[in-house]
Amino acid sequence: MAVLTVVALAVLALVLRLIYTKFFPYRPCRWCRWRAARQARHGRGRRRLGRACWRCHGTKLTRRWGAWHAAKLVDSIGRAIAERGAD
Repeated sequence: MAVLTVVALAVLALVLRLIYTKFFPYRPCRWCRWRAARQARHGRGRRRLGRACWRCHGTKLTRRWGAWHAAKLVDSIGRAIAERGAD
């Protein structure tokens, strides 16, 4: 019984993570935050002109791990349900 409960909780956690990643796919860019903190410690300005972050390209946002896969999975499940129709 305990094993079944653990498995059910793990599946529930994965489904909740999938939903969270589907609706909130972007997070703040960690590289920009780290670089800004490092430059502030060394007494430099906010950012040099003409240099954008190599990860976010200046948008300050990057995708969460698994966001692309979560979007593809949810879209394919929705498409499969739509193709099957109301049986």
